[in-house]
Amino acid sequence: MQGLVDIAALDDGRAIAVTEFGGVSLSTDGGKTFRDARTVFRGSPGEPVVREGGLWITDRLAQTTRALQVDKAGNLIEYTSLPPTVVPPKSDPRFGYGDSPLRAALRTGVQLDSGRLLFGIGGDILELEPATSAVVRSQPGVLPTNMACEAFKTDNDVVFACSESNGWASVISGVLSKKPTVEKSFFFPDGAFFIGADNTLVFSGPCTATVAVSTAAATPAASSATTPSPSPRVYSACVRLPTGEWESSSFKEDISSSTGLPIPAPAPSAVRWVPRAGQMPIAVIVESDGELTFVEPSSGRRRTIQLTSLPTAALPLLKTALEIQKPGTAPRPRARIGLQSRFPLVIDRRFLISEDGAMVGILDDGTGLEIHPDGRLQVYPFKFEAAAVTGSNALARSREGRYFQTTDSARSWSEVAPPPKLRPNSTSSPFLACSPLGCDLGTWLRVGWEAVPPADEPNAPPVVRAPQLPTARRPFVSCIGTGTGQTRTATPNPQTPDNLGLGVSLLPNIPEDFSFDYERSAFKRSPIVPSDISVGNAAPFGFEAAPRGIMHGFRAGIDYTDRPDGSVTPIVVSGPQKNASALRRDFAFVEPFAPDGPIRRATVNLAAFEKAVRPSGVSMVELVENQGFDPRSLVPITPFGTGKNKSPATDVLVSLSPTPKGTLHLVLRGGSASKAEVFFVPREGIVESAAALSNGDIALLTLSDDGSKVFWRLSGQGVSEIARLPAPPSTSLLPAVPDALAVGPNDSIALVRMPSGDNPPSAADPAWLVVPGPTLTPLAPWSSALPMSDPACVADAAGFHLTIQTTWPWYTLQGAEEPTDVDGSTTGMTARVRWSKERVCIEALELVERAGNSLFDLPTEDIVVATFQTPTAGRVGIEAGVESRAPLSCTLQPQ
Repeated sequence: MQGLVDIAALDDGRAIAVTEFGGVSLSTDGGKTFRDARTVFRGSPGEPVVREGGLWITDRLAQTTRALQVDKAGNLIEYTSLPPTVVPPKSDPRFGYGDSPLRAALRTGVQLDSGRLLFGIGGDILELEPATSAVVRSQPGVLPTNMACEAFKTDNDVVFACSESNGWASVISGVLSKKPTVEKSFFFPDGAFFIGADNTLVFSGPCTATVAVSTAAATPAASSATTPSPSPRVYSACVRLPTGEWESSSFKEDISSSTGLPIPAPAPSAVRWVPRAGQMPIAVIVESDGELTFVEPSSGRRRTIQLTSLPTAALPLLKTALEIQKPGTAPRPRARIGLQSRFPLVIDRRFLISEDGAMVGILDDGTGLEIHPDGRLQVYPFKFEAAAVTGSNALARSREGRYFQTTDSARSWSEVAPPPKLRPNSTSSPFLACSPLGCDLGTWLRVGWEAVPPADEPNAPPVVRAPQLPTARRPFVSCIGTGTGQTRTATPNPQTPDNLGLGVSLLPNIPEDFSFDYERSAFKRSPIVPSDISVGNAAPFGFEAAPRGIMHGFRAGIDYTDRPDGSVTPIVVSGPQKNASALRRDFAFVEPFAPDGPIRRATVNLAAFEKAVRPSGVSMVELVENQGFDPRSLVPITPFGTGKNKSPATDVLVSLSPTPKGTLHLVLRGGSASKAEVFFVPREGIVESAAALSNGDIALLTLSDDGSKVFWRLSGQGVSEIARLPAPPSTSLLPAVPDALAVGPNDSIALVRMPSGDNPPSAADPAWLVVPGPTLTPLAPWSSALPMSDPACVADAAGFHLTIQTTWPWYTLQGAEEPTDVDGSTTGMTARVRWSKERVCIEALELVERAGNSLFDLPTEDIVVATFQTPTAGRVGIEAGVESRAPLSCTLQPQ
């Protein structure tokens, strides 16, 4: 479909397409045929969308918007409004960071006999239906709101262990009886919860809520006579048996020397309590030198085990796994393998005591360990890229993206199905965390520990790449020097080194006075990029890119002082003369398409501005208040005709900043005459292109904020609107290359759109001639380009005359530097052409030969300017403080 801008479709074959400049077409056979539906629209079409199973589009009018639906017969039926978009459910403050009830239940809950999941969060106990993720029951406010809680099951109840990072912890039971009570409370800064296979719960602290200040007893103050031995440390645990009873267990760590002499008190050791089924827990002291000491508090037996026989890679992982997480905080990220968790870890399930008394655990790479009290170490051979562990269960991921699980503490592993989006060889990150109920894999949740084997994936059919338009070749421009070049350099005033102007001219010397505000702005050669219509090609002078022109003058402001007579607030100029009559703007620009690079100058004063805005009833005060004198853009004005002996001088159009009341535009004349004309267009919009008509009037093409186009005529009688073209459904659908205003025979006005962007237009992706209405006609491919002096071009009177500005050159300049991407620099091409359905006739080109910095460390560009009606060419480099020119001879090389 030619000129396609946007399209939407349904599975039953209905489709609606929006084409360039407000065209709309409908299809009922899956796009095989389309019929025109533009007559149904009274305004411009919006974006086609699919909502609630229907196909919709809007008709955007001046004051309102119509909603149209495509019915099953392919007709457009009007409705009051579009169906609403899907509104996301209101966020629940209990589930932050993108978490959901199912994810919270999976990580910290238990499964009831009914199959529902019970968990606690934010002080509430919730019951969730896993099939629908719906919360079906809640008990508000029964858990501590300031604590993180994790549930576990007993024979006839569900118990919650809750803790927070400051040392407080609680155990709440009686949940299934619907009478939850605080069974036990603790305060111990180093306390943590551990749980065994038979649901024996251990808290690593005393069985009281007494505030404790340290794990070590206080050391008596030293006397002058003796230095007492440090007191032994007491380590306590409070154990909840499966019966619901609590018992205390403790032991002392003897830190006296074998000689009985006092020794300095060592740093406190880390102690992990490991529950045992049917017995009191074992304490494991983790020494800093890599030793483990097993202590059985009931008998006092101790056994120290050296870990040096462990594999080199397993030792640091074991030390990390033995670290006790501070209660109520998120687990430490395992940075080496990418494991992370946002949920707080309350109950530590990492290690268990087996029936034969060995401490059993799984490391973060899937390595299984058995550490026996007699010193024997059993290391199981399985190893993976990463593993998430919960008790005797773990889910592991291999480097190839395959998934495995164990339910017997890594003695055996079975391969399981990966999540749908994490197939083998996937580069997605591993899972985040596992619990007795399953695993959180980030994008997916794995509920349960059923060992579902991976399914054989059918061979996916080969993906057929969509056909691409062939890239059009760029023709060449070849140039040779024909004479000696000249370079001139300005001498800036030492007292005011910033007064460099365009070329070797200098700007006025402005005294260093805080009351003066002198503005210098530059216009770059870069085109007006339609995708960002709020940005023109003006910038602070001396920055970003070499200038084509400059504007300078004292800034104007408003004196907001109240006046007793209620007179109009006056304009104040921030220069030596404060009166509004001192408001003026001085311009200098390099004439486009002139091989000798002349610099033209013009001045506009207050009287010219006032004369331009008077017919619209807009005051100068309104323009000043809305920054209506700030520079926005400069574009060449395509001259009328071509002349027989030489190319006519090229004027430029300067647009100032749009205001709610309209926009000031200035026509600066090229040639030897210094002249400026001011026009006020009573509408916001940035000028994309301009061209002269036979009687001397100027036609403008402006782009509005909504993406619509307006043609204007500037004449001695004022400003008038010629025609409008509707906006695309979205401004993001505007082309990368700005549209060009074209003038044809008998002053006919059209627009040329170049959707090919960086590539030259081709027969498959042509430039379009758009006549208001609109009517679209494909133009000749760029490969048909001929110099204007060619007899075929001389005889072709049907073409349209226009100036185009591209973001990437469509001609390759032999010997030039490789162009850089558009990033505020002046990369691209400016061309004046006459274009018809049969051929492109090149009248003049401007191409960047090289870019760099001048002697004053300011941006500079050498531009090759070539004309092809009466062939002349030159290399021009005009920047702040420097002018360089050299004669050339250039020819177009056909493709």
